[in-house]
Amino acid sequence: MKINKSLFTILALSLSVSTINPNYAKAVSVFENGTPQYDSTHPYNISDYLKNLDRAESSVSKTPDSLRWKSIPEDLLRVYLWHKDSFHDSDTIKLANIWINLADKVEDRNIIQYAKLSKVFANFIRQNFKEAEKIYSTIKFDKYDKDDLFTYDLIETLLGEEKEAKANFQGNKNLSFTYNIRVIKLEDAEDLVDKYPKSDIARYLYAITLQKDAESNSQSDQSIIDYREAIDQLDQALLISPSNSLYELKKAQLTYNPSNPENGDETFENIYKKSYKDSYIGESIATTYARYNRFDKALEYIESAIKQDDSRVSLYKKLNSLYAYSNNFTDLIPIYEKALEKYPNKIELYYDLADLYVKTKADPSKNVSLFETAVTKNPNSDILAVYLADSYYNSGNLEQAVSSYQKAIEINKNNVDAYGKLISLLWDKGDNDNVLRTSNQALKSNPDFVMGYLWIASSQLRQNKIDDAINTIKKSIKIKPDFVLAYNSLGVAYKAQKKYDLAIEGFKKAVQLNPNYPEALLNIGDTYALKGDYVSSEKSYNDILATDPYNENVYFALGNLYTESKNYDKSVKSFEKAILLNPKSLDSRNNLGNVYLKQNKLDNAIDEFEKVLKIDPKYATAYYNIACIYSLKMDQNYSLRFLEEALSLEPTLKDVAKKDPDFDNMKNDNRFKELIN
Repeated sequence: MKINKSLFTILALSLSVSTINPNYAKAVSVFENGTPQYDSTHPYNISDYLKNLDRAESSVSKTPDSLRWKSIPEDLLRVYLWHKDSFHDSDTIKLANIWINLADKVEDRNIIQYAKLSKVFANFIRQNFKEAEKIYSTIKFDKYDKDDLFTYDLIETLLGEEKEAKANFQGNKNLSFTYNIRVIKLEDAEDLVDKYPKSDIARYLYAITLQKDAESNSQSDQSIIDYREAIDQLDQALLISPSNSLYELKKAQLTYNPSNPENGDETFENIYKKSYKDSYIGESIATTYARYNRFDKALEYIESAIKQDDSRVSLYKKLNSLYAYSNNFTDLIPIYEKALEKYPNKIELYYDLADLYVKTKADPSKNVSLFETAVTKNPNSDILAVYLADSYYNSGNLEQAVSSYQKAIEINKNNVDAYGKLISLLWDKGDNDNVLRTSNQALKSNPDFVMGYLWIASSQLRQNKIDDAINTIKKSIKIKPDFVLAYNSLGVAYKAQKKYDLAIEGFKKAVQLNPNYPEALLNIGDTYALKGDYVSSEKSYNDILATDPYNENVYFALGNLYTESKNYDKSVKSFEKAILLNPKSLDSRNNLGNVYLKQNKLDNAIDEFEKVLKIDPKYATAYYNIACIYSLKMDQNYSLRFLEEALSLEPTLKDVAKKDPDFDNMKNDNRFKELIN
């Protein structure tokens, strides 16, 4: 008989000049012949700052040391404040990247400080606070200039403090990751207002800090959180900057009462009209309505915002989210298709449209066709080349997928996503030489691509070069000491050498780094079982079930453990639980059949193996095990029939059959000899 022992056999896994003036003009800049003019009746809108930056880009691109740099930090700061509080817009991040690149070209000593400040605020938009802090440390401020002092204190406050936070990833409670967040400390924001009471920016920062503080300290429903302190600071900011739509909108959002929405509706409508239906204002109002489950109003404002500016990716994404509530994706498809006809370089829209095709169960060829068109219109996009490769892979066209992943790498040799997917595909094809070649190529261009080392180690392990695999894994750990997958892989390699104590040490290190890493936890139990320490093995498996009682893999492992320790009744119950959680589990059904065989319940065993074959008619192990049973029943004709089918599907079973005692009574049969030889 043949038992499938483990579900985890693969090592690798298939991420000093005057600067900002706090008394900045209370109106939008309109450039005429290069000279800023101000319209005091026009409200502040994010679109105006973006237009200023767009106009300035052309000038600065031609003249890197242009005096236009003096206005850039202020504009980027205002964009950041909006970006931080209202939305996450990929187009805004692209704009930040543009100004970082332009700043790197500045050489004039009188301009370079403005360029550095622009890079600081652009990195705030990108949420790259470490880089912002690094650049900021190189700026020399004149401590006697009040504007410089304000900028110095403002950036110090914005940098805030770093905290670690854990978040669930894609709803999987067992898989979490750590990321850094920046939090403005309440006392720092208060100090900024005390030092600069006439700065609307300081007042606004203090207001949003008070808002977050009120929300974090409240145990009540959001509709009755006490925002009075935050609202008072917004009122002060509006006295200084009465035309600032951001401050008006923030106040309206904090005073909105969902139980009495009419006043709020009127306020939002007035702000939107006053802003000349600015798309960013409309988007933020829609977000507020969505938060209170008023999806009809949210949809109204998002659709209006798209009419005002149909080029913004984030608007389509929010429209997508709103349509999801009604599960009405079909009507959304032509909206995306029309947008891509007009803006064929909006890469994210292609991905979202492809997802809509999947959700509406469209023909997979539509995705292939979509990305082929996308790549034709954007031939220098490595991201779209990867998307195209993914669509080829999902449609079963592996050769085209390989070619497209390679094309993505040609465009951008630092695209580790393309490398990872290409290597995984080559691994699945069993192309060991190309796995090694591509992994080494990836590491040459990206020395910190630690997954490359694990793919190399996997290939070495596949070739039974275990010592080489261990050394390769250790290289990845040297680069990234907290590399969880590497410690698990190290345990797998040591287990292959039967160095079980070292293997357990590796698995435990992985669990220490990530207590909810299920594969490493299972590997600990498996390794104890291989040592013959069934008590420790059982405890390890049960420790997993204590926090994850519906883990099919653990019940499968327990079934194998109880089979090894000849506790067949418990083994049957464990495999039955695994099958209950996954009725199509071939390995669990196969191994359950083997337990019945050990209990001499031959009919039960045949019934289980036949269930396996109903699910997968090409599951060779089931044919083999049925052959074993009929041999034990002395029915050689039936036994030979099933054995022949098993060997045609998996010829390597010949070596197993030669040594299998279940066939002892057939070893002199010429038909049996012919089959296994």
